[in-house]
Amino acid sequence: MRSQLAVGMAVIVAAASLSAHVIVSPTVSKSGAVQKYEVRVHNEAKVAASSIDVDIPDGVTVVDIASSPNGSATTKKVGDRVTGITWKIDVQPNKYVALPFTARNPDGVAELHWTLHEHLADGSTVDWSDRPGSKEKGSVTRLSAVAVPAPSAAPGQQTFAGTITDDMCASADHSQMRMGPTAEACAKACVEEHGASYVLFDGTNTYQVSDQRLPERFAGQKVRITGTLDAKTKTIRVDSIRPGQ
Repeated sequence: MRSQLAVGMAVIVAAASLSAHVIVSPTVSKSGAVQKYEVRVHNEAKVAASSIDVDIPDGVTVVDIASSPNGSATTKKVGDRVTGITWKIDVQPNKYVALPFTARNPDGVAELHWTLHEHLADGSTVDWSDRPGSKEKGSVTRLSAVAVPAPSAAPGQQTFAGTITDDMCASADHSQMRMGPTAEACAKACVEEHGASYVLFDGTNTYQVSDQRLPERFAGQKVRITGTLDAKTKTIRVDSIRPGQ
């Protein structure tokens, strides 16, 4: 009986130490593009996160690692190519941090599979990967060969169809975040509790939206947004939002 109780308690402690979310954003980008990425750490564990490692997928070229007030970064290299980044951080329980870096995507690749390792202050490590044995699913960035329209190709007001989500779950797949029982609840929690912003995801592209109040009514829903696109920043200046398929 005591041994069964001890095993049960061990399982509970282990589960508590794994309560966190580590993802790479965005989840959609373009082949060959220079993309600003962020490693986003949401620490819901009982202890602090002390460091984060990200393995850089084959073909991806890191061009810059932004300085962060939340920690220092070091790199692993093979020749001149950066193959991994390690951030020394201090993310206390129930806190969030974004760790930015910029990289050039490869051509001719459909998906980037990111492997991350979260090191906690109690000495444990959580792997986020598609590799066998990993306890948590790694992030995937889908690469599209479709270019974003230039401003001259799309002047004036347009209508955009997609799903209102948040930029921490930018693919509208909330399985990595699990911040609520529904897509609506997860999106609202990411915005209200973790500083995310509402965005429109059309299945390929993620658009920022200028209005952050109206989208709350449509969180997790398919909509049609009428507005003007700033193609340089991929931001829609919102004139109206209505339900849509």
